[in-house]
Amino acid sequence: MGKLDIHLWFKRDFTTPFKNIVFNKKEREFNYERYTLIKLENSFFIFDLYDYKSYPISEELNSQIKQNRFSEIESDLRIELKKKNILI
Repeated sequence: MGKLDIHLWFKRDFTTPFKNIVFNKKEREFNYERYTLIKLENSFFIFDLYDYKSYPISEELNSQIKQNRFSEIESDLRIELKKKNILI
């Protein structure tokens, strides 16, 4: 197994950009500009490329995001993903 050079993914800057979002608007996409999806062994994560934070997620959520099936994500979780600018 080779080493994982995640530092090459970082987009660190002095600002943490957020896209303007409207909460009554439908989500159109995963924010690939700021986040990436990671699988380590049997665990799944959303990794913030600006703040170096990772959020553990279920395999099901990982699949829903990859397939743009946002309407299948539980409502409270969808709101949280929008607040964190993960879904835009």
